[in-house]
Amino acid sequence: MSKKWWWRGVFVWLFIYIFFPFTPYLLFAQGFHESFTEESSWCEDCHKTLQEYKGRYDEYCLFCHDGAIAPDVKRSFSGKYRHLKKNGYQCLSCHSPHTSLSENPYLLKRKGKENNEEYCLTCHFEDEATSATFLSMYKRGFHAQKKERKELSCLNCHTGHSSDNPKLLKIKNGKTGFTASDLCLSCHKNVDSDFKEPYSHPLERTISSGSTSVAMECTDCHNPHFVGRRNLLGSWGVNENLRPVRISTKEYEVCFKCHSSYAAQPPFQLNLRTLFDPQNPSYHPLLAAGKNKGIKKEAFVGKWNESSILTCSDCHGSGKSRNVHGSSHPFLLKSFTDVEKPPEGKEICFICHNSRVYLTTSTLSRLPSHGLHSKKFSCLICHESHGSNKKALIRESFAYSGKSYRIIFDLNNKYGSCGTVPAGVCHDVLNYKRAY
Repeated sequence: MSKKWWWRGVFVWLFIYIFFPFTPYLLFAQGFHESFTEESSWCEDCHKTLQEYKGRYDEYCLFCHDGAIAPDVKRSFSGKYRHLKKNGYQCLSCHSPHTSLSENPYLLKRKGKENNEEYCLTCHFEDEATSATFLSMYKRGFHAQKKERKELSCLNCHTGHSSDNPKLLKIKNGKTGFTASDLCLSCHKNVDSDFKEPYSHPLERTISSGSTSVAMECTDCHNPHFVGRRNLLGSWGVNENLRPVRISTKEYEVCFKCHSSYAAQPPFQLNLRTLFDPQNPSYHPLLAAGKNKGIKKEAFVGKWNESSILTCSDCHGSGKSRNVHGSSHPFLLKSFTDVEKPPEGKEICFICHNSRVYLTTSTLSRLPSHGLHSKKFSCLICHESHGSNKKALIRESFAYSGKSYRIIFDLNNKYGSCGTVPAGVCHDVLNYKRAY
């Protein structure tokens, strides 16, 4: 082949593979979807055959938007979960076919400012509970406030057309098995370290015991649309009657989804709903104020008193914040408690209870001999942490140095009695007089 024909071949190749593919895009960018109020030679290209696709306008749009004539939108609908045709929605549900109807990017029928939530919420406001409740809680949420400052939009987390993930969640670098938690942690990098603590909720990992397996995602506890300063509220939950609620208003309702008989619990988990039952003789005040009335204010620390109501995150979490992702202490406690050692005053109990009262013979305690016991035993030798079938959160029994002991305990307005069977490491049943 002569050099003359060789150069002609190169020219033809460049002409077809470079010039032609870009020409339609340039034309499109200059106003293929021109205003219908102006004269345009393009109108007939759509309207001449439009009636043939009546009710199937999405197919008509994709006829051009396949990458050959106009930008390839068809490929963006190749995901497993699609926006298109769901509940009758089509391209024209979100996009305007004419530039005169929309001054927004991608011909979107957007309402308000660029990152205003009103555009997506035109359709997506009844996903949870009533629209009024959803909008009210959403606008108070952290993500919505970030949107108002144009730091965040719905498309930071969701794709507009399709995705291989449920709820049109974005994928990260084509990662297989990408979860909602991956998406959360791509922004909330400070939280990732919490789950690397020695003890943590099983995020994206499975804990198995017998026939029961437990695994979690961020959205099991958090509602990403409602999340705010009180991070758990807004997620669906389980109330004190073990009935599901669509929008939780109390922290324990989120916890009860797993930590109660509502769920198929693994053997190592406690049924906290039963332990916190206000019908029990004693309990820590989660569902109702405690029954042990008349305790002096000085026996508590800080804001706590006999009428206080607790939340789960008052005792559980990292100690750095109110989150309960992970902790350096067993049972996700904010502070340590060693059953085999006497308390030092820094244990979890003394977040609320005054160590200067209970580690001494102070009469601010109803049992001044608390201080004598605490020189040898941990608080958890005698007391339950959640609830008990005895008064004063006294345990039924305890194990110490490999032996089991049953606690005999009684209490009335003036006197009490306590001992163990066998006496062993403790003492026989002895009577005592209350300090007040």
